[in-house]
Amino acid sequence: GSYETLLHLLIPLILIVYSAVLLSVVILRFKRPDQPRPYKVVFGKVGPFITILFMVFLLIMFIKETHSALDILRISGGLIAFGIPAYFAIELFYDQKYVTLRRNLLANLSHQFNKLPLPKITFNRIINTVSPMTKKTNLLIMNFPLGSFTETLISGKIPYNKIIVANQSKAELKIIRKKINHKTKVDTLLLRTLKIPHTRKVDTFISHNDLGYVKNIPRFIRDTKNILKPKGKFCFYVKSSFFNVAPNAIEIENRKELIKLFEKEKLKVSYTKRKRLYKTEIFISGSK
Repeated sequence: GSYETLLHLLIPLILIVYSAVLLSVVILRFKRPDQPRPYKVVFGKVGPFITILFMVFLLIMFIKETHSALDILRISGGLIAFGIPAYFAIELFYDQKYVTLRRNLLANLSHQFNKLPLPKITFNRIINTVSPMTKKTNLLIMNFPLGSFTETLISGKIPYNKIIVANQSKAELKIIRKKINHKTKVDTLLLRTLKIPHTRKVDTFISHNDLGYVKNIPRFIRDTKNILKPKGKFCFYVKSSFFNVAPNAIEIENRKELIKLFEKEKLKVSYTKRKRLYKTEIFISGSK
């Protein structure tokens, strides 16, 4: 109920958090010794331990000298505990390792219930942006769940020459191979990182949610230009919902700046956004 109480809550939190940060410095020095470090300090590996010991001393003094210190520590610890599930929730949706793990789990569940993740109306909208296609068209289709786009494309009897299905999820690729690998004109490719694979140039590049998760959007757009043949077409489909917001949501929503990035690479581009109650779909399409 007073500023002093808030200050007493803040002190142990600061000491604990700063100690964790200092400890992470030491851990990273050993786990990633080759990481570029433009700024270094003397006693970089020993100094943090000395500082942590000093902070532990301050924490002990705080407990001894402060009235109801243990109650305050319990409240501070509770605040930290509440932050732990929030941290893992963020990691689940933003860290690429956990994103892939989540996709593997969802792939198995979706396959068990025979769920087709891509609505027909979305498929038609994407196809319209890259049409017309002919029997000479080579496609690169990246990270569509369970090969839903490829499966619909084949069953719809749309003409094409060759399809490369690239995906980061092993579980999804396994399901995709079961569904469509008997087709001689369909190849599958496991992606180790969220980068456009170095394959031969294609006429059409179609991507699912990748633009919302890549760390370097300008580079990804440049790679898109490089993978396309002259007059080749592309479509980035980005979907976000209340429970699944892409890390690059702010950049993707900025229509004007995003179009500038494509125009900088001399790519013709159009931007369409469709909003529903809890879901937003963005279609960024164009040609080289």
